[in-house]
Amino acid sequence: MGTMKNSNLIRSLVAACAMVGWSSQAAAVFIDFETDAGGAAITPEVSLLNQYASLGVVFSALEDGQSVDPTIQSPDVFFGEPAFSGNNFADNQIAGFGPSDSTNRADVFIMSFASAVSGVSFYVDPNGGADPTFNAYDSADNLLETIVVSTNGWNQITFASTNISRIEGIQPTDTWNYGIDDLAFTINEVPVPATIALLGLGLAGIGYRRRKQLEAA
Repeated sequence: MGTMKNSNLIRSLVAACAMVGWSSQAAAVFIDFETDAGGAAITPEVSLLNQYASLGVVFSALEDGQSVDPTIQSPDVFFGEPAFSGNNFADNQIAGFGPSDSTNRADVFIMSFASAVSGVSFYVDPNGGADPTFNAYDSADNLLETIVVSTNGWNQITFASTNISRIEGIQPTDTWNYGIDDLAFTINEVPVPATIALLGLGLAGIGYRRRKQLEAA
């Protein structure tokens, strides 16, 4: 009888957890680089860093192993080529240098996600005949997937991997730049701490009750 009561209680706890949400809803994110996370318009030729931190992603870059700022650019500074959508796009051009400064383009363009994501896609314009490479990593720095963009013009790439923590864009040659636009990803579901605590307390109570029943037997 006690076992049946315990089973019923466990089912009730699980149902209660489901009602308050066993896990947070997976969140779909879309970034077109026209506005920041708060909806404010972005003026081109600015550093691309933490404008989207509240959406779960920040950006950085490396040039010769040193940290540099990637940029948000417009067609006027990208040899006249249009963005895929709107006016702005991300670029591996180092902040503070114009498109004619060919030696000031980041070797590595980095997207770092605050938590594991899946369904990552974005558009890439290689801006010529060289082929940038994009590598996806998990939180343990394991390489999950590699995509090489070999067609000029805007190309959509989509990563099949889940649990992506970071994506790195690799410059095809030391002086090459490329554009990135319309980034989309889904933040994976994660357990809600309060819900886990609720279930844990309930299970602890069952254990205590079971010990009392055994002591009384």
